[in-house]
Amino acid sequence: MTRETLTARQVFWLGVLTMFPTAALMLPGDLLRAGGRYAWWTPLVAALPALGLMWLVGTLVRRRGPLLRQPTGLLGRALAGLLWLALGAYVVLIVREFAQVAAVTFIFEDVPLPVLAAAGVIAAGLAAWAGLPVLARPAEIVVSLLLLAYVGLLVAMIPFSHFAWALPLLPRNFAFAGWQPLGRTWVWLVEPALLSLAVDEVNPDQQSRMTRSLAGAVGLVAGLLALTTWMLVADFGPARAGELVLPLYEAAREASFGLFIEHLEALFIPIVIIGGCGKLGVYYWLWARVGRRMAGGSSDLWLLIELPVGGVLAVVLFQNAVAVDAALYLVLARVALPAMLLAILGGFVATRGRSARAASP
Repeated sequence: MTRETLTARQVFWLGVLTMFPTAALMLPGDLLRAGGRYAWWTPLVAALPALGLMWLVGTLVRRRGPLLRQPTGLLGRALAGLLWLALGAYVVLIVREFAQVAAVTFIFEDVPLPVLAAAGVIAAGLAAWAGLPVLARPAEIVVSLLLLAYVGLLVAMIPFSHFAWALPLLPRNFAFAGWQPLGRTWVWLVEPALLSLAVDEVNPDQQSRMTRSLAGAVGLVAGLLALTTWMLVADFGPARAGELVLPLYEAAREASFGLFIEHLEALFIPIVIIGGCGKLGVYYWLWARVGRRMAGGSSDLWLLIELPVGGVLAVVLFQNAVAVDAALYLVLARVALPAMLLAILGGFVATRGRSARAASP
């Protein structure tokens, strides 16, 4: 039986999945608080180096093959360990984000937080156990529905918007380009680079198109985040939009199509929750694969170890939404993100050195 592989189109949808379900709700409010009324410029500025990173990763994958292949050697194992820790930090925050979004939007905190986290971890674990090629098939459908619902929500916001609040278009200050808003944005926009770990799951005939797939995902999400942040300023005004924890959720609650279609969050939020489970499944799959390359064993064994670890740490370390919001910048942007990039790019250097030694007589 032919082994199932990923196509370049599926890599694109997985790239969007790694960013969009959480960024769509979590990021615009943070940007408005950190960058002010012109914060919609931040995703556009942050996208430039992120696109450059996707080009670099795609080129390295095409020329040197899978990142951190076994056996990795001393340097490779050290880099795999660093990447494992960085991925673990991301997984813990994603589990907590999933539980937070569910608590605030979907069930209004009627269910204890550990139960919500466990539900997300179990669903993500099943998805990760099935494998990335299997996960990619529903990802295409879920992300397509999410984007459709997202665009529909933006259209529904138009009658309630005062576009003069979002003018002028050209910024009069550069708070949007500060390290904090840019750092928070890069936390999401660089996530597709992790799919370089899965290049051996991609059809060999499609691997040359990975660069366009990853860059396309980053460009699409950055554009949608910029448009959304601008629309939120026009809808609520810069002051109120910055005060809301999840301004897009509040916009969904208030928007409507005529007199008979209201409470669009009832449609939008369930798709976001499903997308969040898919994103968490991708991360658990990547985390287990890096654990196997770091210390041996099977991916299934590492998955069984990492599933409860991610869920327990998410509940124990972050007691409220304020702690989650602070960790996005203090932990992910300042520590996990640089470590992840160092491990990914350093892993290609280790791969090159290993290939050169193998080719020597």
